[in-house]
Amino acid sequence: MALKKAETELTAAGVSEAGRNAELLLSHLLGLRRHELFTSSARLLTDDEEKGFRELLERRKRREPVQYITGSAEFRGLEMELSKATLIPRPETELVVDEALRVLSGAGNAGDITIIDLCTGSGCIAISMAVELSTSRIWATDISIEALVVAERNARRHGVADRINFLRGDLYDALNEVVLERKATIILSNPPYIPDDEIERLEPEVAAWEPRASLAGGHDGLVLIRRIISGAGNYLANNGHLVMEFGAGQSQMVREFTEESGFECEIKKDLSNIERILIAKKS
Repeated sequence: MALKKAETELTAAGVSEAGRNAELLLSHLLGLRRHELFTSSARLLTDDEEKGFRELLERRKRREPVQYITGSAEFRGLEMELSKATLIPRPETELVVDEALRVLSGAGNAGDITIIDLCTGSGCIAISMAVELSTSRIWATDISIEALVVAERNARRHGVADRINFLRGDLYDALNEVVLERKATIILSNPPYIPDDEIERLEPEVAAWEPRASLAGGHDGLVLIRRIISGAGNYLANNGHLVMEFGAGQSQMVREFTEESGFECEIKKDLSNIERILIAKKS
């Protein structure tokens, strides 16, 4: 009964997937998995639980993302803590990890692997790579100290904190005190790539709640992407790779700039058939 009423309210507030959202909020409140809600469907909420559920629903009706309300999101099967200083991980970003693992496997990297993760945010890319590759050593950078605090907690949670160095700074500037020039096996990134004047036209969950610094990519969305590509050659070892996410409609410009910068270039599509992932090889 509580779920049905909540779904109706969220739908009226313009929330998509209202039923699923209601289930996520209630399961979070009760400390249950979503499927356990239905095995306990006959249970009535206590007065305190009813009040708590109402507070969560009101936050969601104001279009605050579920992930910020619950404080977590799943990324490649790993639960990641989030805060309002971190971007919410998307399925598209999982492809960065998938392609990186494919590239490394194809290159036959069996020994130590040196990884740079730029714009790490919650640390989801770096941590996923560390979980998958026990011989990897990772340097993960972000300009936000608040995001890095969350990323470090996530690394400890998943038992990989001893292999990830979190550094504060603007892209490669964070690596100034580290001797990594021409030593990185692979550079990974999900940088800000939305043109500045498009952000306010995004859905409210994104425009009003997610950190603008993690979204805004300059006048054409490619300001940080160009900087990442331009600097990659200084840090990649020979035959090293850059794997990076970019925005819809940016593929041609990304390809041209990558090739002009002297890299071999491959573009991969996401699950919606949109060109989304750059794989650049330093030859």
